[in-house]
Amino acid sequence: PRHIRETISGVKDIYTYLWTGPASADPVEVRAEYVRTRFADMLGIGDLGELSGALEPFVDHVADKLARAVPDVSTDS
Repeated sequence: PRHIRETISGVKDIYTYLWTGPASADPVEVRAEYVRTRFADMLGIGDLGELSGALEPFVDHVADKLARAVPDVSTDS
């Protein structure tokens, strides 16, 4: 409960980057790393010790899915 404000801010940052920010011009790998870093911070993975390794595949999956959901900027126009 005490981290609600930080979590909401993190979600807002990810949303803004992906849907209204520069994400469409970035490669998928850059998008995924952006999401991965912020999502892991929101979950406080660094504070979980051995459990952090168990959550990494989940964080990677979510980051990859969100990064691929953003349409690429078309250079064909």
